[in-house]
Amino acid sequence: MTLFRRQHRDDRLDEEIQAHLEFATADFIAQGLSPDAARTAALRSFGGVTQTKETWRETYTLAWLDTFWQDLRYAFRSYRKTPGFTIAALVTLTLAIGANTAVFSLLNALVLRALPVRDPGSLVQVGTLTRSASESNLTLPMFRRLATQQQVFSSLIGAWGNSVSEVDTGGANVHALIWAVTGNLYAELGIWPAAGRLLTTDDMSLNPLSAVSVAVIGHTFWQRHLHGDPASVGRTIHLDGVPFTIVGVAPPGFTGFGLVTEADVTIPLTALPLLTGKSIPSFATSASPGVHVVGRRKPTVPIEQVRAQLATLWPAIKAASVPPDYSGAGRDDFLATRLTVASAATGIEIGLRKKFAQPLWLLMAVAALILLLACVNLASLFLSRGAARSHEIAVRLALGASRSRVVRQMLTEGVLLSLVGGACGMAFAFWSCRAITAVIFEENLFGVSFDGAPDARVIALTALVAMTAGILFSVVPAWLVTRRPSSTEVLQQSTRTATGTNRPGRLLVTAQVALSLVLVANAGLLVRSLALTRAIQTGVDRTDGVLVAYPGQAQRGAYDTVDNDSYYPDVLQRIAAVAGVRRVGVSLLKPATGGGFSDLVAPVSDPSVLTRGVESTRSPVSPGFFDVVGIPLVVGRDFDWSDRSTGRRVTILSQSLARRLFGDHEPIGQHVRVGLSPDRQDLEVVGVVADARLYNVKNDNVFAAYTPALQDPNASGKCFVIRGSGISYPELRRAVEGLGRERIGDIVTLRYITDRALLQERLTALLSGFFGALALLLAGIGVFGLMSYSVAQRRREIGIRLALGANPRRMVIDVVRDGLGVTLTGVAIGLIAAIATVQFARSLLSGLTPYDPVTLLAAPALLVATAVIACWLPAMRAARVDPMIALRVE
Repeated sequence: MTLFRRQHRDDRLDEEIQAHLEFATADFIAQGLSPDAARTAALRSFGGVTQTKETWRETYTLAWLDTFWQDLRYAFRSYRKTPGFTIAALVTLTLAIGANTAVFSLLNALVLRALPVRDPGSLVQVGTLTRSASESNLTLPMFRRLATQQQVFSSLIGAWGNSVSEVDTGGANVHALIWAVTGNLYAELGIWPAAGRLLTTDDMSLNPLSAVSVAVIGHTFWQRHLHGDPASVGRTIHLDGVPFTIVGVAPPGFTGFGLVTEADVTIPLTALPLLTGKSIPSFATSASPGVHVVGRRKPTVPIEQVRAQLATLWPAIKAASVPPDYSGAGRDDFLATRLTVASAATGIEIGLRKKFAQPLWLLMAVAALILLLACVNLASLFLSRGAARSHEIAVRLALGASRSRVVRQMLTEGVLLSLVGGACGMAFAFWSCRAITAVIFEENLFGVSFDGAPDARVIALTALVAMTAGILFSVVPAWLVTRRPSSTEVLQQSTRTATGTNRPGRLLVTAQVALSLVLVANAGLLVRSLALTRAIQTGVDRTDGVLVAYPGQAQRGAYDTVDNDSYYPDVLQRIAAVAGVRRVGVSLLKPATGGGFSDLVAPVSDPSVLTRGVESTRSPVSPGFFDVVGIPLVVGRDFDWSDRSTGRRVTILSQSLARRLFGDHEPIGQHVRVGLSPDRQDLEVVGVVADARLYNVKNDNVFAAYTPALQDPNASGKCFVIRGSGISYPELRRAVEGLGRERIGDIVTLRYITDRALLQERLTALLSGFFGALALLLAGIGVFGLMSYSVAQRRREIGIRLALGANPRRMVIDVVRDGLGVTLTGVAIGLIAAIATVQFARSLLSGLTPYDPVTLLAAPALLVATAVIACWLPAMRAARVDPMIALRVE
């Protein structure tokens, strides 16, 4: 309480000292001294009043808190007197700390943060790698055998996620995200229901295969479609027409092993065949690798032992799980599948992590360099500020203040500034994280639960970083300013005649320029890589004249009785009749989205030529598709409507793939196998089209095998690809929806999809470009501050030179040359460091080498140009110095 009643405490101390002096004076008067002599004797016997007060305060229990409060108030006053310096420093810290917090928050949410479940550290993911090195999951037969034979897990969880079904809630039909999981999922993860109960092991069995038709609904689905009604538990809903009884509601935000979305409806894993009209026992021979497998390690079993034991079991499990209709090369490819084992403590988000984890790690390193650069910049500014306060500091030292007391004052000022900057940076990080997350998940069809905003751990780390930064950029200036052997020499100097080389400041600015060049060079590489990627000739007409209409929510039972062989020719004819439409086609996959089925293609006639096959993209398309997207036919024919589900199996190859498989031989009439499916083990080549980067503009692998859309088992729900101009979207929707089966979702241009496919590159280039520009700005501020300080220190010298007839232009050249000397030294050091560090961005570059000469020449040139501009203003100020004012003696 005395901290807030300091004046009252000091008044009482004054009263006590005054009473003591009065008693002592009275004693000396009684001894015969005059009142004045008695007063003087009393003061002499008491000692220094001020020193006594300070001694008492220092021995007081909360003296350190008292002095800290004084330092804090003094810091606030000093910053209020210099608003320009304060604003510049706060903006620098806000951007630097905010950038670090934002990037680390996203990295933490995506890669580092453990799942909010029981004992996440013991969770292990089990997956597979195909012959073409594509990551995949296990089939149900594989999972069943692994569950019964393994000895390293206390439990094994299976989940089949992210399928979409039509759900009839009794009042409306909606599309919902369906999970199918083993009954032990919730119990093993320590999850409790929001209402009712969750799935248990009694709801399904793997041996023999059986399931109860029950479901757990997601909390968001419950609130949105069932209005959070507790009576929903016990109701029956229909998934694709199949009845399921709701037994409970999952807790809010539960995303299972994923990070992005909640499941709308969760059913027992073995009930999954019911949604496709198949029997549960048919699942026993499934060839679909859709089961995500996560095990919980036994307490005494390390992950290395898990890998070792599963590796010994895997060959037998594969051999026993081969689908009955797999033979020949298809069976060989199936048996070539490898097992992967990895920690699942932070969740399973393969695609998202593969896309953004590495760029975020790189941006984290860049953001850390930005923070270091900001510290160097602020240290330079604090050094100049300390030099300007040298007279004040000398007076304080002369009056008896200790050097440690002055250093502590300056450290308090630095930490206070960094904490305020950290708080502003935190607000900036919250905003930027939300903005970046919104862009990443812009096209997500279901609600996103991914939270990239700073959590408690990030906030605590940010506070620690802010305090550390404040100490870093203030401790060196504080030590340099207070290290003079005597304060007398400072008090005897006129501020106008002060001179000095400011060597520490020059070293700091040199380091700043070097760091800036490293950041600018890396940012330049990423920005140039994005520009080159956008300019790639893909062989596809990526213009606004090509539209892609995504499939929307289908009518109930839309595909139950559909005859695709007649339906798709009919619907395409209706679309072609819409005004403005010139050509139309169908594709199972979205062009330019980085997708496409990855399959191995090999000749049937001579498999020994290419035993493994050639990794290629398989794409089911309709007749006319190549004409719509602008891929020319080289030889042979296009697909036609006679290539239907009951027709002979055919394929069209890309030019490079045909040449790779058959060399100079005629490809038309040859037979190839494509992937593992028995239906594609003998396809006749009927045509060859030009190479095109149809699905991934960044991948230079243009090997592609196109198959007829009607011969694909998943023919329903494809994308319509349309070429034309002035097309009415409502008329386009009516043309499709008028048949009463399916609906049109979003309609976008192929140019938009291409730009969206480059989201990773665009975000990385944008953020790194922002960091590069910030580094350039900080370097310019550093050079400007150094030269401004130098001109101020040399003002008297410049005045004498001008009075003696020196040319003002010469003054400008001297100042600019001095600044360029520091800049060029930093550029030389930074160029060496940049050449050593750009290789870390290699994996993010497309069509560009890390040692791109254009970037490595442009970055130093840009930095030197910035330094010239930064030097020019102080140089012009030096040229305008009035000799009479500069030489005037106070």
